[in-house]
Amino acid sequence: SIATDAIRRLADESFGRSDGFDTYAVLSEITWLVLNRIGTLQSGALQAGYWRRMGAWMQASLFVGHLTRSGSLPEMDQFREFIEQHRTIGGWLTQCVDARREPLVLAGRTPPERLRSYVIERLLQVRWRHEGLGHRVPEVEGLDPECWRPRSDREASGAGLLGPLDVHRAPTKPLPNEWSDALAREMTPAVEGFPWSKLVALSRLHALEGEHREACRAAARMLGEADCSGGGDSVVPGALVNASQVAAACHDPLLADAIADAIAGLATKLDEPWHVRAMTGALVQCAAAHGDGSAWAEWLGERFARVAERLPAPPSTMSVIFRDCLDNLGHILPAAEWTHLQARAVAACIAPSSPTREDSLPNGWLDESLSDLDAECEAAREEGLDLPSETALQSAREFLKALATVVRQSPDVATMADGAIGIDFRNQTTRGGAWFAIEGDGSGVCYTLVNGDSKRFIRARHEELLDDEIRTAVASAGVG
Repeated sequence: SIATDAIRRLADESFGRSDGFDTYAVLSEITWLVLNRIGTLQSGALQAGYWRRMGAWMQASLFVGHLTRSGSLPEMDQFREFIEQHRTIGGWLTQCVDARREPLVLAGRTPPERLRSYVIERLLQVRWRHEGLGHRVPEVEGLDPECWRPRSDREASGAGLLGPLDVHRAPTKPLPNEWSDALAREMTPAVEGFPWSKLVALSRLHALEGEHREACRAAARMLGEADCSGGGDSVVPGALVNASQVAAACHDPLLADAIADAIAGLATKLDEPWHVRAMTGALVQCAAAHGDGSAWAEWLGERFARVAERLPAPPSTMSVIFRDCLDNLGHILPAAEWTHLQARAVAACIAPSSPTREDSLPNGWLDESLSDLDAECEAAREEGLDLPSETALQSAREFLKALATVVRQSPDVATMADGAIGIDFRNQTTRGGAWFAIEGDGSGVCYTLVNGDSKRFIRARHEELLDDEIRTAVASAGVG
């Protein structure tokens, strides 16, 4: 029957295939890539976490189906490398934000070797439920618990853990005594060798209490005194990310505080971009231990500001990386939940105005905007409209060049009926942004819009449109 064939394929290690194609591995990898992408789309980031995950699973299933039907089967090492290259910090931060309502959202990630055992557990539950109701159940050898053999020790160790549909459930069952005693012996606070990975796995199944939490807090505080200058070999960023997963899963605000203190202590030593990104994500995730709403926003805003104030000064570009992380966070959060604005303004002031590497310049839009300005003037001339004065044009060009050193977002440039030149960074979806106008005499006006509320700044010279007051207001409006 169809049911028997479907269950047999689901239970089979190779999904009923004989060509060596690992369906479960490819499905899991694509799911996380699609989920990452959905998290960077405004229409997706504002949706509930479970909605994004279900959408990712469905999209990944369609893609795997297309691969298998077309016979275009990828080489797994190259495929995984492709997946890693196309994951973004914004998609990851979206999942970190989800920890407020789904504390196991990252600790509960289902790796390829775990996915099959999770599917089989679900099939077994369905079988037992139907047998209990007296229904006939298809006989499939792969679903007999006595006959089923996991294909790896790691898959076996994952049996019984929460799966991708259970990440909203914080475990309440305490550790068995024998596990608790063995774990306590391993939890001597240290920078290296502390069992953070094991604690992440255990936090998906059991509630950590008492001495275990105290040991975690002590170990987290020690991370703040560690040397993280080992580049890709440093264990500190990964340890902080794992610790933040434990803090969110256990809903432990004291552990979250210890992690935040450690990150603030390390901020002055940061010299690798991925360290900054990892610690930003760790802060967002462990903030979930403080709940949701205003408590979450207030705690996270204060911790972001502490990190921003301690970042190395130029020529280090760590403040630029941190600002980019905060900008990603601003894109995925509704304006009412923007908790990063103060820290972003501080990071923008610290960031070097002229980055040392050409490929790190945030002005990829400059040439296009200057071309748009020329095209607008030509269109106005053809339509017989008033043209901007030479003073306005020269001021607008200089202002765009200055903007390009501090703003990564691209504006819309247009000439106006009165001869002024408009430079527009507004976002109608978030009801936020900024709009500049360069007048015919070279003076300027800036309007900022935050959640529908506007402010106006008038300056006698276009150079003054980027003073500290306006830069702070523009950053608060989500432009950066």
